[in-house]
Formats: sequence, C-alpha cells, structure tokens
Amino acid sequence: MYTKKGMIGVLLVLTGSLSHAQDITFSTVDNGDGTLAIYAATSDQSLPLGISLSLSSPNGQITNVVSVHEQFPVCLDYMFTEGVSADLGQGHPLADPYNPGSVSLPASQVSLSLGSLGDDWFMVKSGITGDLNGDGQFDLNDMELFVNNWLVAGPAICDLNFDDQVDYQDYAIFMSPANNLFNDSVPLVVLEFDGIGTDIVDFTLDIDYLRGGCVDDNGALAHNLPITGSVTIPEPCCLLLLGLGAMVVLRKKK
Repeated sequence: MYTKKGMIGVLLVLTGSLSHAQDITFSTVDNGDGTLAIYAATSDQSLPLGISLSLSSPNGQITNVVSVHEQFPVCLDYMFTEGVSADLGQGHPLADPYNPGSVSLPASQVSLSLGSLGDDWFMVKSGITGDLNGDGQFDLNDMELFVNNWLVAGPAICDLNFDDQVDYQDYAIFMSPANNLFNDSVPLVVLEFDGIGTDIVDFTLDIDYLRGGCVDDNGALAHNLPITGSVTIPEPCCLLLLGLGAMVVLRKKK
C-alpha cells in the first residue's frame, strides 16, 4: 500500500458555470524552438476534472516543463512524492508512467497528471462527497487523505467507484461537480525536448490508463488519442538568431 504524508495549502478562485464535458479532443503544436504545446478542447467547453496522458519519444527526451494550464493546479503525483506544504499549483504534472509519484527529467517517457477543482472545494457542509474524513468540511485534510491513497490497488477509503483502484475516476467523484468554463485557447502544458542525435524528435501522445484517463463527474471522456507528431530541435546558431530577433523586437517597442 502506498502512503505519503504532507499538508497542502490552497489559493483558489472559481468562476463560471456550464454543463459537463462529453468528449475531449487533443492537439499539439510544434513551436519550432524545441518545445511542444499540448492543447485540449471539450465538446461543450466545460472543464474536465482530471486528465492523465502518456507521452513517449523513441529518439528524444523531455527536459523541462515550460508552462502548465492555470486551471489544473492539482499535481497529485508531485504531491505524493514531495509531501509538499505549499499552494496548489506548485510542482509539475510529469509523473512516473508505471508507479505513483513524479518523474525525474530528462525522460523519454512520462505521464501527464493534471487535476482541476470542483465547485464544492473548501466548503463547510455535511454530506459532501469529498468529505472523506467525515468532519463536515471538504478541505485540505480530505485532499491529503486522497493524495496518501493515490493509485492504491484494492479496497481503500478513496476508492469511490469501488473498482479497487484509486485514480482520476475516483478523483472526479471526490471533486464533483465542476461547472467551470474551460479556457481551451491555452495549452495544457508546454514541454521542452532534446533530440538524441537528431533535430527532429518524434512523439506519441496517448491515454494513461493507470491513472484513469480523462474524466469529468459523469465518468470517462471519449477522446481522439493516440496521436503522433514531431518536435523540431533548432541548431544552437538558430537559437542565437531567435534570441537576437527577440532583442530587436523589444528595442523597437521602446
């Protein structure tokens, strides 16, 4: 049984209202500078509660997380590993493909583990599904309990759909409902790659079934994965030219 201790602090503003997602479509953009942007859009523009993806490359490595969508501040695997006492949003969503916990970079295969927050989060009200410890509040103590049981196999207090696995399908029940508008114009993540003897890095993006895939409070979402693509790794001289170009643009604006 996996357990990990840690307190979690929160700073959160929730706005908007919509119905729940029915399916989710992923797309990628090669930015031409060694980075890959991964986008997602739901059929009704509602915010998914959990997204877990598998990303692998046969000839390259992920070396850095450039940015993470602000609507997904819950990094369950990072919390599991670090036992952090910090605001939600700290850490990164890159996880071990085979076990609970974050992954060290560089890596040629990672899981992307992203959680959002439901409407009832941090509410004082008896009978809320997310009140795992039964104290009448849906708060940090319940989140800590869920993190401590992340990816536990077999009967567990956080196995809310009773399938003997604590994953994002349970997280969606734990956090439901989420009636927020999903800003799909912003990438879920932007990741930096490095080639292994090549300037064109191939990748495959797929669902991470270990963590329960992509979910809202109605269950798993239909998707268009797997998808494949490539990331262009610029030569060092190209990076220098890009930097000089940026400096010229900034000077013209002054």
